[in-house]
Amino acid sequence: MPFRAEHEMTRPAEAWLASRGLMTEREFATPWGLCDLVGCAINHKHASKRVALGQTGALCSPLAAVILRQIPDAETGRSIRPRTLVARLGSIHGEDAVAQHIEDLTRKGFAQTTSRATLQRLNGWMPLHRCIVALELKIDRISDALHQAANNLGFADESYAGFPAEFAAKIGNSKWGTAFRQAGVGIVGVGKRRCAVLLSSDSSKSTQDPVLQAYFADRFWRKYLQTVEH
Repeated sequence: MPFRAEHEMTRPAEAWLASRGLMTEREFATPWGLCDLVGCAINHKHASKRVALGQTGALCSPLAAVILRQIPDAETGRSIRPRTLVARLGSIHGEDAVAQHIEDLTRKGFAQTTSRATLQRLNGWMPLHRCIVALELKIDRISDALHQAANNLGFADESYAGFPAEFAAKIGNSKWGTAFRQAGVGIVGVGKRRCAVLLSSDSSKSTQDPVLQAYFADRFWRKYLQTVEH
């Protein structure tokens, strides 16, 4: 029996992502709306370094990722004054918000205060992830799926549109197949028991925002810690 609604495809699609060694989240919030499924593989070596630094907390917002990237690594010997960060980012994000995030990052051990009252980042683990994969599920709305999946290349290493298996097989041989290839978006045929990649996502077409990607990978941090603790 074919799928009658998009949500019916979620479970087999989620199993496909998990089979690739990815942790998954449903209805993942992005700047462009909700992505049906996002999978993330954490870099275990980098994660171990982060745990060794005592950084078991997660980045609380995209702004935290922005600020953290602005703070020089301690290994470089360079540093930055908190007021410089506030002046640099405050006009966009609000001075109080920037100051509060700096305090939070320091409290969580992501940054340290030097004897000169400047900030250094305690790093050695960035990037946290190995791979982020986005998957949009549609019964037949090809244009919507392509548009949403193309947007997801702003944070994902690979982005796919998933359709019922028989319908998906027809797309690659139609005019839409060219559009998907040009956008770098892959196509997944979703069946009741298994999924098949009919067109691979082209990672060279990815337009990832490194700050956004860092924050999105961090949204899987607590789930990752739970898996290694059990």
